[in-house]
Amino acid sequence: MTDRLDLPSRYRDQIEVLLREHVPGVEVWAYGSRVNGESHDASDLDLVLRGPDLERIPSGQLADLTEALEQSNVPIIVQIHDWARLPESFHREIEQAYVVLVEEKELGRVSDGWISLRLGDVCTKIGSGATPRGGQEVYLEEGHYALIRSQNVYNNGFNYDGLAFINQQQATDLKNVEVFADDVLLNITGDSVARVCQVAPDVLPARVNQHVAIIRPNPNKLSPRFLRYFLVSPEIQATLLSWAGSGGTRNALTKGMIESFDVQAPMDVAEQRAIAHILGTLDDKIELNRRMNETLEEMARALFKSWFVDFDPVHAKMEGRDPGLPTHLADLFPNRLVDSELGPIPEGWEVKALEQFIELNPRESIKRGTLAPYLNMAALPISGPNPDDPILREYTSGTRFRNGDTLFARITPCLENGKTAFVQVLPKDTVGWGSTEFIVMRAIPPVTSVYPYLLARDPAFRAHAIQSMTGTSGRQRARTEALAPYQVAFPTTEVWTVFALIIEPLFSKIHVNSEESRTLAVQRDTLLPKLVSGELRVDGRAT
Repeated sequence: MTDRLDLPSRYRDQIEVLLREHVPGVEVWAYGSRVNGESHDASDLDLVLRGPDLERIPSGQLADLTEALEQSNVPIIVQIHDWARLPESFHREIEQAYVVLVEEKELGRVSDGWISLRLGDVCTKIGSGATPRGGQEVYLEEGHYALIRSQNVYNNGFNYDGLAFINQQQATDLKNVEVFADDVLLNITGDSVARVCQVAPDVLPARVNQHVAIIRPNPNKLSPRFLRYFLVSPEIQATLLSWAGSGGTRNALTKGMIESFDVQAPMDVAEQRAIAHILGTLDDKIELNRRMNETLEEMARALFKSWFVDFDPVHAKMEGRDPGLPTHLADLFPNRLVDSELGPIPEGWEVKALEQFIELNPRESIKRGTLAPYLNMAALPISGPNPDDPILREYTSGTRFRNGDTLFARITPCLENGKTAFVQVLPKDTVGWGSTEFIVMRAIPPVTSVYPYLLARDPAFRAHAIQSMTGTSGRQRARTEALAPYQVAFPTTEVWTVFALIIEPLFSKIHVNSEESRTLAVQRDTLLPKLVSGELRVDGRAT
């Protein structure tokens, strides 16, 4: 045996993927000119397949493998031979110089107490769905049956943004891809290929479209939660991405690839569950923080709408009802509305243009070439206030901002999709920078720093921004000049003071929860590869 093989790594990876898919459990050797140093660019690649116990490999499997190799992107003719069908003299010739492409040891026990499980052998369901007839035009914003798409599947968990719904007839048509509790979901096409999560229980009943595969392991053989963590580990993600790039021009994982994929796991399912429990406990706390932050923001937005849009305390007083506020707060609101260019507003309040109390793109300075925290458009969330962690990057040009500023995406489709953030992720007294497609919004006292973010999430303000967009199709932008004169009802200083006292602690708590989740995520990501590889062992009896 030798370690020399004249074959570019990108082609070797693609060939190995096809071998594992079409002849699982078979050891494969390369031999001939690409091993003995006599090859040239047009040389064939000679492979010999050694089946279990050196028995013959079924002819159908060999034919399927040959066809797959011919249809792949590998620009080399690959000749395959079955060891069991070759004469003994040929065996001796091959044994003089060969390279093992797929080792027998990869296919069985991988470490003490661990085994290699082929997904096709331990799953009761592997398959993807379809888009209902009519496509996105027939999706519902709400409904009984969810349709899970690739945008809902992320390695850090299920993403509710953009979750679509379908009617009962469509759900019936997709009955064969009904999602069950604990199912593992795998993105199988496009730029998001290989992303994995488990279905969120509150999404059920649900179906998947053609870009998402359901993987349903037999829980007596393979823990679904362990499988999810195994698939999101860095090494396995790299393998899945390599497999996905081995076929045509578009990244894709086929059903055959998924079925042939080997999972290394403890023989004892209880140990699998114990590993998943450790990692899941961290993820559960991260999810709890996410839900808590969601609730805190809902509270803040509800108060914003009640006080500054609907004027609920004023209407309650006018109608002789209890405003539902402590007396010292209720006294801040008048008992009548007066006419204005905006329509009726609380007595004593003013109509002001946005530019009078919010700075748009305030002046900040960063020296060109200085390393500074950077946020790109992808870092802005569609819902919620928290952007991704910034990265250090040399400043060239872009918007500049500080903690307490709001970042508002102004370009299509990011504006329509809701990309907006409240910045709390920068080091103290640091200026960050980002995309030129942000509009930075900074409150002018006595307005609380959180108000611009709540205004930026308000449907009426967003509709105004979208209507103001100009430019060519696909590159339309909201103009700062169009947002500056936007008018709102501006309350008294006393109302601003009390509003800040109520709202700011909510966003401080959101920040604390987010920082805790980041710490937990680092701990999880450190433990994950060690646990799913067997480097760290746990006692299954612990759970």
